[in-house]
Amino acid sequence: MSYKTVIAAFLAGALTLVSGFASAQGPLSVDFSKMEAATKQAIAAGNDNAAQTAAAEEALKEAKATMKEITSPSVQKVVSHLRAAVASSKAGNTAEAAEHLNGALGEMKQPGK
Repeated sequence: MSYKTVIAAFLAGALTLVSGFASAQGPLSVDFSKMEAATKQAIAAGNDNAAQTAAAEEALKEAKATMKEITSPSVQKVVSHLRAAVASSKAGNTAEAAEHLNGALGEMKQPGK
């Protein structure tokens, strides 16, 4: 076996190992517990606009902190829903905010996340 074949095999193995570690930080390792609690609190606020906005902002803050640690598509989708919920709640549209909050909860509860 030539040294070129050995080097190619080594590099292929190293690349496989690195990609395995990169994918291990996917949605399975995301802890949604704090975001989920704040999101449920925002939904429970109902038509109380101030309480809904405060809870949605707290959930968004937790989601952004999580995204700094783990960048995964599921966290990005949750952040998008929460941003829309905060904007809707600040605009006084509590029903639309609740839809976005439920969308965020749906993303958090999908299997494998």
